[in-house]
Amino acid sequence: MVELAYQTGMRRGEIHWLWSKAWATVDLRTGVAVFPAGVTKSRQSDVRYLNQPARESIRFLSESQAPCPGKDSFSHKFERLRDRLGLIGRFHDFRHTFASRVARSAAHPQPKHIAVALGHLTPGLADRVYIHPDADFQRQLVENLPD
Repeated sequence: MVELAYQTGMRRGEIHWLWSKAWATVDLRTGVAVFPAGVTKSRQSDVRYLNQPARESIRFLSESQAPCPGKDSFSHKFERLRDRLGLIGRFHDFRHTFASRVARSAAHPQPKHIAVALGHLTPGLADRVYIHPDADFQRQLVENLPD
C-alpha cells in the first residue's frame, strides 16, 4: 500500500477503491489503472499509468488475496508503521513526494504534466502545492541554462 502510494501518487481513497474492486480496472500488462467518473476527487474519469514497481505492488496484493482494509484504516496502518520506524509525515505526503519525483524525472518539467500524473484537472494546484524542488534539482536547472 505504501509502495503503491509512493510510486503512483494516488490518494488513499483511490487505492482503497481499486483494492475494494479487486483490482478489476487495473491492467498489469499495459500498466493502466482506470477510474470511472465519481471515484476521483475531481469526479471525472481518469487513467493513471503504473510503473513497474507499482505493478509489482498490485500483483503482490492481488495474489496475496489480502482483504481490503477500511478506507480510514489505511491512515491508521500507515501511522503505526511510521511510528514504528520513527518517521514523520502523513499518508498524503506520498503525493508530494511523487510530484517532486515526476518533476525531477523530466528534462523540462511542466506543471501540466505533473497535474496529469496526479489526476488534477488544471496545473495550478500541482505547481503551487505539490512541487518541492530540492537543492540538487534547483542547481541542475541553473547549471543547464542555455547560453
